[in-house]
Amino acid sequence: MNDFAIAGFRYYDGAKELPGLVAGTKLTLRAEPANPYDCFAVEIFHGNAKLGYVPRFCNRHISRLLQDAVPLTCEVERVDAEAPPWEAVAVKLFLIAGESQFRARMA
Repeated sequence: MNDFAIAGFRYYDGAKELPGLVAGTKLTLRAEPANPYDCFAVEIFHGNAKLGYVPRFCNRHISRLLQDAVPLTCEVERVDAEAPPWEAVAVKLFLIAGESQFRARMA
């Protein structure tokens, strides 16, 4: 998996934040193990604005990495303001290893 769209984008601050999102914009990930619907939930933030979640199909590994304090970075891969809200913003993740970054594999 190279990138993914943000789950729940239309239900949070996505529409408000969309004008400020461009490819390369840094985002913050937060594991949310107390989420009553999914103990592997991972929130995605732009500053203090919640954009949504990492999709369920790949959140298990990402959640575990975050809870184990593995350094990850998340950034906007592409933005399409004309797309349906569930496809408007795609992000990519990287594992940080010393000076190098490697694309995280979520298989």
